Amino acid sequence: MRCLIIQNRLGLEGRTRCVAEFVRLLNDLGEEPVIACLAFEDPDIGRPFGLSRLRFRLSPLLSWSRIPSAHRPEVLGTNFLARGMIRRLQPDLVFNSNNTWAFLPAGPRYIHYVHFPFKGSEYMSRFNGGIWKSYATFLNRLEHATVPPPRSHFAANSQFVRAGLEEMYSLQATVIHPPGWNGVVRPGRPDLRRVVTLGSFHPDKAQLDQIEIARRLPDWTFILLGSPASPGYTRKVQREASRTPNVEIVLSPTRQRIDEEFARASHFVHNNPYEGFGIAAVEAAAAGCIPVVPNTGGVREIVESDELRFASIDGCVEALRASCGDAGKRLLAGVQKGLHRFGANNFRSAMARVVEAEAAPDLAAENGFSAAK
Repeated sequence: MRCLIIQNRLGLEGRTRCVAEFVRLLNDLGEEPVIACLAFEDPDIGRPFGLSRLRFRLSPLLSWSRIPSAHRPEVLGTNFLARGMIRRLQPDLVFNSNNTWAFLPAGPRYIHYVHFPFKGSEYMSRFNGGIWKSYATFLNRLEHATVPPPRSHFAANSQFVRAGLEEMYSLQATVIHPPGWNGVVRPGRPDLRRVVTLGSFHPDKAQLDQIEIARRLPDWTFILLGSPASPGYTRKVQREASRTPNVEIVLSPTRQRIDEEFARASHFVHNNPYEGFGIAAVEAAAAGCIPVVPNTGGVREIVESDELRFASIDGCVEALRASCGDAGKRLLAGVQKGLHRFGANNFRSAMARVVEAEAAPDLAAENGFSAAK
């Protein structure tokens, strides 16, 4: 079976972890996929996630990789450029991790793994006015004018995203949670008053809100980790952090540094109200950090207690203060109890069932797929 994987960028983030686990599944079936992308940080895509000896062929769609990050036009451009590769390789199966099916041609079977509906960006505050609203409207119309190619299966990374696909596109999707948990949980440290955050530095991730939270908790320490996806926004965050003594910024952290900070923190804060899922919240909770998250989006499926959710900066501050001591231990235990739903084995088993249903009829017999059910 010839398999192609499409994703605009590969790096230290949740979508790439999902791609790496999907490659592992295909390798177990004796397949070595081709991965089409615009840019990548490390050609060994499994290394940051503890996955070794993955077999695949990386095929950049452009001859240069140093291009500014702009997710929405990038995914459209990646799909457009991938058309030629699909026609040349004639894959049996395409795993599309770009949140849109625009420009993809008929022919192969498709698994569209959606992390956030493309059209959903119109609900984000930065697209509510001025040139950004016109920009979002143009891209949404460009994307919405397309129809999914025949033989497409849709999978969503959360119930939140599944509902968005149904509301915005009238599409039905299977829910397959991302592989965020490695099977290990660590005890909490609720009295350390040390907060860690992880996310690309971008307005959607709201690091400026995190700095405001830190200013209201001057006796707490805040460590903000992430890649500088938006250089202008990153500089603004750095300027504000320089005026806030209890905030430290760590750009482009290694996996080792992320794990070290998770192991030293008492709490993890996430501020994106439109997050499709939130693998970092799973990782942090497993490492013993009490997760405090918005009362919206897919992170609610990870953090089910209202005591750990907020709807404002004041609410976040209150949730942090209230989740120290024994209360914090109790709340963390409740989150950790549900982490088994987000294990890598669950992800691969669920994807295996989809691949079996979508791939060539004799694939199950050739590779012993029934054992994955």
